[in-house]
Amino acid sequence: MILFMEYFAGRLTGGEYYQQMFHGFLKRSYKDVFPDCIAERPKNLRGLFRNIRFALNIVREKRPDIIVVDIYSGCRNFLAVLWMKRNRKTVIVILQGMRLKYRYKITILKHLIRWCENSILQCADVIIANSTYLVRYGEKITSDKTKIVLARPGIRVNFKISPSIAFNIDNKSDSFDILYVGACNKVKGTIFAVEAISLLSDLDINLNIAGPFMESDAYFIIVKRTVIKENLQDKVRFLGFVEPDKMDALFRRSKLFIMPSLFEGYGIALAEAIAAGLPIVASDVGAIPELIEDGVNGILVPPGNSRALADAIRRLIENPQLRADMSEENLKRAVKLPTWDDFEEVLEKELVPAIEKLTGIKPLPKHGSI
Repeated sequence: MILFMEYFAGRLTGGEYYQQMFHGFLKRSYKDVFPDCIAERPKNLRGLFRNIRFALNIVREKRPDIIVVDIYSGCRNFLAVLWMKRNRKTVIVILQGMRLKYRYKITILKHLIRWCENSILQCADVIIANSTYLVRYGEKITSDKTKIVLARPGIRVNFKISPSIAFNIDNKSDSFDILYVGACNKVKGTIFAVEAISLLSDLDINLNIAGPFMESDAYFIIVKRTVIKENLQDKVRFLGFVEPDKMDALFRRSKLFIMPSLFEGYGIALAEAIAAGLPIVASDVGAIPELIEDGVNGILVPPGNSRALADAIRRLIENPQLRADMSEENLKRAVKLPTWDDFEEVLEKELVPAIEKLTGIKPLPKHGSI
């Protein structure tokens, strides 16, 4: 049995979408994958220790041959992973980024989280990484015995955008809509996007923030206060989560995409912006340079630098030809972006044989059609 430990429910971030697609592949490939419903979340789990205890209890109860965990879940699955290794069972780790340290201010807690994440990686028999950057990170942490599979994600949006409308070079009569796609949180750098807009008060621009947020969240409160303090209520719009089937319209009316993240393991939204043919400003961090070539299809800026972000936005606004060139370049690159079929093909060729070698478990008959 394969036990998929990543419970989540409701609307999906890019990382959760990646988990869902991986879970779907396993469900189609193997007879016994638990839980059957990936949107199911255990009830009454409050606090880290209850989550740790739940994860440990479920592996003790189910006694799976394989567990799948996402490193972004941090310490939640730590004891479950140790139990699996002690019982000589197989551990598959999804590696989408080491981002939990950005959630905490206390130094010792950051070190504890990093130690926990690295320990889980060192216990992994197979790592599924979504970028070359993370493959290299995994290679530094693990031994030669760990198999690392590079499985880049596809995109979530079914674009109806054509090259003729992906970018409008003559926009002098229109306000300039800038798009940010991602949750409102520290690692995504939402505050830097808002601060950059405040530094461009002389320009007729709007920032659309498409991503989940919680009114009661401390970080969102800081961002919202900054919006009010800088009198940006008419310029910054919090759209909340936007369903993937409605995203193409949002990309269509945007003229520039920004990703001011402090870290990105891949950046599905960034790939979507490329597919939409938008010029891009993004942080020079993590796997972002794998998608953005500075000065060619976007501009890379130092992470956490609102002034540099504002300067890059201004440069593109004031240089329509540069925007047009970057837009054209992204449309060319869009056809080379990985798809979810490519994702499954990689898993078929590399993960399925690895599972059989480690456990003897064979895939379902006729497996291989994508």
